[in-house]
Amino acid sequence: MPEPLVVFEEVSRDFPTGSGGMFTALSRASGAIETADRISLVGPSGSGKSTLLNILGGLDLPTSGKVSWPALGARDQLRPGKVAYVFQASSLFPALNGFDNVCLPAMLAGEETGLQGRAKELMDALGIADIAEKFPDEISGGQAQRIAIARALLLSPKLLLADEPTGQLDSETAQHVLDVMLDTVEEAKAALVIATHDPIVAARLKESWIIEHGHLHEPRRKTAA
Repeated sequence: MPEPLVVFEEVSRDFPTGSGGMFTALSRASGAIETADRISLVGPSGSGKSTLLNILGGLDLPTSGKVSWPALGARDQLRPGKVAYVFQASSLFPALNGFDNVCLPAMLAGEETGLQGRAKELMDALGIADIAEKFPDEISGGQAQRIAIARALLLSPKLLLADEPTGQLDSETAQHVLDVMLDTVEEAKAALVIATHDPIVAARLKESWIIEHGHLHEPRRKTAA
């Protein structure tokens, strides 16, 4: 059996409050992510979705509990190639145009020249080829979101984590973008986890993880993607 990409055990994350106390954003969550997983992470705002994604991607550490990446290596080996993240908020570099923002992971990996064609293909597939030369302050939020998705897909990561990636897109564009994401992870034999409020997006994924008030409930598996 292949090793899981991520294993997390009894993971909790606390944050300090303005009054000097502590707020538990995630409480004793446990689970694992395998290569073929297509997971929707659903729950109300403030339920702990982003906190869990950050820990799964190694962007943050749990206050207690354990997280590891058996098939991927140590935390400092996850980026830029093995794990990619699409943030909910704008994450583009303002000094770079759209094309250079997409190419940024390739630059960090020393593979910029070899992946420029791939970057152009992804921008075309996501309907943003016409804004390749524009800078972040010249484009809409939805266009910026698609640039961030293209950037995350560029190196064909083994684990793609996305926080509300279709939140600023109309329904038709959102479905097309999800098609591109699903096709790309299928080709790369990668796992996909999407935190979403959109039931239509969630219904496209095979498995649903429900999180409420920081508590991750038992996954619910579905029959069709």
